[in-house]
Amino acid sequence: MAIDARQIYLETLTYVYATGGVDDARNQLLVRLLRALALEPETARKAAVEARQAAADGPAVTESFSPSGIYVRLCELSFRAGGEPLREPLLETVRTLLGVGESDANGLLAAAREAARRPGRPAAPAPEPEPPPALDPDAIEILAPSGPLDFYRPSGRFELSGVLTMLMGVVPVSIFLGLLYGALNHWIGVVQINALMPLFAGWAIGWIAARSARGARVRSRLAVSAVALAGGAVADYFSFVAWLYLLSRGKLLALLPGDMTLPLEWIVEKGAWSIGSHGEPVRGTWLILAWIAELVLVCGSALTAAYATAGKNVYCEPCGRWVEEPKSVFVQPQAPCEEMCATLAAGDLRGLVGLQHTDPKSELNVRIELAQCSRCKKSQFLSAVWRTIYVVNGTEAWQESVMLDKLCLSVDAFTVLSKRV
Repeated sequence: MAIDARQIYLETLTYVYATGGVDDARNQLLVRLLRALALEPETARKAAVEARQAAADGPAVTESFSPSGIYVRLCELSFRAGGEPLREPLLETVRTLLGVGESDANGLLAAAREAARRPGRPAAPAPEPEPPPALDPDAIEILAPSGPLDFYRPSGRFELSGVLTMLMGVVPVSIFLGLLYGALNHWIGVVQINALMPLFAGWAIGWIAARSARGARVRSRLAVSAVALAGGAVADYFSFVAWLYLLSRGKLLALLPGDMTLPLEWIVEKGAWSIGSHGEPVRGTWLILAWIAELVLVCGSALTAAYATAGKNVYCEPCGRWVEEPKSVFVQPQAPCEEMCATLAAGDLRGLVGLQHTDPKSELNVRIELAQCSRCKKSQFLSAVWRTIYVVNGTEAWQESVMLDKLCLSVDAFTVLSKRV
């Protein structure tokens, strides 16, 4: 009889929901199980909904879904896949979750292997990752705490010519985006959808402002934010230009503020759009407030995107150039998040040495980023991010916690970590 991966996931998830729900430990298992079964996200989501409904039956579910039966089918599916993709650590976790005894598990595993046996050479096991090269203990001590931590902070320097260069790149894009979403506002006419357009336009303007700051060598977040706000205001203005042009059926091209005054006053009095198919037209104070809200949306999203994106850039002041993109590796943590955060916050980086490399898509990992100015080799930085994946309605979602953000390193500390990373 064919083995149904979806049914295995459904039964396991139902058993979990019916016997205490999903905690952090069980969630880690479900992520690994979901990947091992290679279910489509939509299939997994529907299975999760069915499992919650089935778990409402309580004891009847735990009796109909035997942990031993689930365990056997899970192992058999693994063997029929042509190898053993569900390796010992996962099987041990599954056994613990389902409450299957160790002696029983060995017998069930043998039974599943016998049931799934077929002619042909079995798939070779995946090679184990090579251990990192050993380091001199004296070298590792360089990573011990040695005083207050120093993090990278933008110098805030910029030149007027750099700001003008940014404006030359941001303003034309803002005009285009403003005309575009003003026209879409007229054509679509759905308030809920139209409210999203200023957000998308503002985000694009903010991102472009932050990227143009690199070419203009602007290290001031305040200057980048000011350019983004100006771009958002320009986009909002030209959205009215496009909207009025289409609303007048091509008879009014109001490029100057004075050209807009009378048409907008008339629209405020009469109204131009309504909420719902039979709603009254929005007019007067409410319409003015809606226009103000639109301005806040486009400028606010531009400011947020610009400030966040600009903070990712690192500038080497002695060399007068931006530092290259950091080198990233993913490692398997050996301590809980709180403990690792406390250790790194104390300046003790020795715990980063000896961590095993892992797949970036593994359900729990730490991303380590090392950046150095390739010209002077005197500016180097370390960032560390704790990454956990959760299953939400059958869909994987990442959760990240920043433990270190651009910590300044000595040349020796960077050298030691580079050898390990």
